[in-house]
Amino acid sequence: AKRGAMLSAALGLLIYMYYLFKTINDKDKLKGYFLSFIGIVVVSYLSYSFFQDNEFLIRRLESMAGGDSSGRDRIYLDIFNTWYHSDSYSRLLFGFGFAGSTIVSSGGNFAHTDWLELLTNFGLFGVILYIVLFYYLFKYVFKKGWQIDKRLLMLTIVSLWFFSTLFSMGYTSVSNYVYTILIAYLVGSKENHLI
Repeated sequence: AKRGAMLSAALGLLIYMYYLFKTINDKDKLKGYFLSFIGIVVVSYLSYSFFQDNEFLIRRLESMAGGDSSGRDRIYLDIFNTWYHSDSYSRLLFGFGFAGSTIVSSGGNFAHTDWLELLTNFGLFGVILYIVLFYYLFKYVFKKGWQIDKRLLMLTIVSLWFFSTLFSMGYTSVSNYVYTILIAYLVGSKENHLI
């Protein structure tokens, strides 16, 4: 019932559907659109069934719609204010060290967003490095010479990674090795297409 994970999955599904529609052969267009439509209907039905059977998820989404942020607004403000009003410029520039958010928050909480977590852990230096990383990764999405399949795969990987940073599932996630391996393959391969 992680809301961020569900939103990330929905984003990935939308990009995949765009890929399907974009890469359908001209001679198989009607069949491709029909199969894509069937796929959308099946995934929508299965998602709806899962949603209806999961009372915990329904409660979480209703509480989110009602303005309940699970205390994240208080945590965000507490961590940011402590970092911003820190006693030295070195803390502003380089942060409080790994898991620094647990030190600066009043409840010993993590930030629940990678950007605020990076700010407290590694300061402005860490945030700027992360921004530069995503800047160069997104540049590959528009690399001239790459075919649509390779560019869309890069877009999917980078978008999902970036989107997950908003929900604190990004740079400390154990599964991030998959993103980095796929990115390394795409950037390092000599071919301009996947297949």
